[in-house]
This record gives sequence, C-alpha cells and structure tokens, in this order.
Amino acid sequence: MHNMEGTGRILRIAYCEDETAQAEYVSDMIKNWGERRNAACDVDLYGSAEEFLFEMDEAELFAYDLILLDISMQGMNCLLYTSDAADDTPC
Repeated sequence: MHNMEGTGRILRIAYCEDETAQAEYVSDMIKNWGERRNAACDVDLYGSAEEFLFEMDEAELFAYDLILLDISMQGMNCLLYTSDAADDTPC
C-alpha cells in the first residue's frame, strides 16, 4: 500500500452517490482520513452514474486515483456503468 503521508500530493477521488446526505458524509470521512495523514484529498461528488459518465472524458477519468460508485442507484447503477466503461476502455 502506498503511503500518502506528507507527500504534498493531492489524492483525487470521484464519488458517485445519489443520496446527498450519504455523499457528504463519506466525502467528509475521506477528507478527515487525509487530514489525519497530512495528505490532501479532493473529492468530486456526482449524483448519478449518468452525470459522472457524461461529464468525463478519457483524460479526466484517468486523472482520478480512486473512483467510488454506489451499487444501488436509480437509472444507471454502478454495475451498468462499469460494464459500459469496460467496453470503452482499451486493455
């Protein structure tokens, strides 16, 4: 596991969650985790898989260090998103 402590690097995280309270709670937890390790965490929140998918181009998608996806959402859930993304991502 990579140690982010004191590196001055910002950990970029995308979090896709349709419940606003849950999204804010988890975002705060991530930021607090980073502060305790002297590592900055930048969390971008998305309210749906569609919002995340349509706002991302390939360069932006690969700029994230971590992408968290809610498994149960209205419309396109994370399982459909990851299946769709896998089809478009070259190996």
